[in-house]
Amino acid sequence: MIKDSLFKASSLVLMGTMVGNIFNYVFQITMGRMLTVSTFGEMNALLSVMVIFGVPFASITSFLVKNVATYDALSLTKRTNDLIIKSYKNLLAAGCIMFLTGAFFSSYLSKYLKIDSVIPVILLFLSIVASICIPINTGILQGLHKFKMLSFVSAGGGIFRYLLCFFLVYLGLGLIGVMIGIILTVVLIGVISFMPIANHLKLGREYIDEKYNSLLPVIIPIFIANLAFAILTQSDIILVKYIFTPHEAGIYSSAAIIGRTVMYLPGAIVISLFPMVASNKARDEGTLHLILKALAMTIALSGTGTLALYLFPDFIVSLFFGNRFSSAAYIIGLFAIAMLPMAFLMIIMHYNMAKGGKYFAYIMLLGSVMQVVGIVYFHDSLITVLKVMLISGSLCVTILFAFLTLEYYRGKLQSLVLSVKANK
Repeated sequence: MIKDSLFKASSLVLMGTMVGNIFNYVFQITMGRMLTVSTFGEMNALLSVMVIFGVPFASITSFLVKNVATYDALSLTKRTNDLIIKSYKNLLAAGCIMFLTGAFFSSYLSKYLKIDSVIPVILLFLSIVASICIPINTGILQGLHKFKMLSFVSAGGGIFRYLLCFFLVYLGLGLIGVMIGIILTVVLIGVISFMPIANHLKLGREYIDEKYNSLLPVIIPIFIANLAFAILTQSDIILVKYIFTPHEAGIYSSAAIIGRTVMYLPGAIVISLFPMVASNKARDEGTLHLILKALAMTIALSGTGTLALYLFPDFIVSLFFGNRFSSAAYIIGLFAIAMLPMAFLMIIMHYNMAKGGKYFAYIMLLGSVMQVVGIVYFHDSLITVLKVMLISGSLCVTILFAFLTLEYYRGKLQSLVLSVKANK
């Protein structure tokens, strides 16, 4: 029954995610054709910075999903409202601090990324602050298994961003228009996703005895894991923008947009897997079968995507970005292969977060540091950068999968011991 639920929920979210991803890719393709190659590289460098700096806010999503799913499984759903209110207050304060800090260092960051104007960088940090409500809303909806609304939000985010950014860039605002469009999108999605939350808040609030700060030991591993994953999947764009020429950075960005498809394909599986694992854990039920099924689905989705990109890189680059980015074809296949371990890592990471694990976060952090150091010291070509990513991602997945294997056999051994004791 749970297996069927995982498949149905994943399918539902997958539809919304696919619509959103289609528009996200149409957005990238359109921007690649409307902007210059160097400006396109600047845009993706800023988006990568946005992902990394948004980790503190994204971490609250995983925290809320786990706790909301747990409370819901134990019929303690009113405690959710206490978490929501506290989360809004804390993230709003953190967002303001981040914006002021980002604005202060914006000139330095613009020079590091080789962007002539400081305005897009300031708008970048403003967009991060504007999006603080989305992780909370997404977390509560996901924890309550409101997959229809999540599907709508996933689709709407891609659609709204494409339409708004296209219109503003068409007016001649360039990179600044892209950043303004992103800000307007996150505000709009935040309002829409808050609507069902507002109804939930009307149910009342049950105060949690623990102070919010006492929950930091739970949040810290989630934060570290999300930060490590963001570094593993985004730092290459930023480092390439700094190390290589603007044209090469633009070419690499176009390859990244296509190659990362492999990593994002199982995204819907993660959204439905997380609350199911958390609910099972709260009821002291088995969870290993869920991760095995999720990994099998990931192999089917991401494996097929990798094969397609490896076999037909020239056709795919030409189809999406045209002849201006044709030189990206030679790295598309390797980029897809490098993203395959990241897809598995995303599944294993969220499984461990839902269970309340901690060790995995530090393994991932070590892998992310190794990747950054590797790119800094080994960057004679874009191919070398991708090889470093492949090695670091594969190492993380291998170690974490080894822990999963140990968990499986430990469970088997415990069951055997209990069976022997029962027979006695």
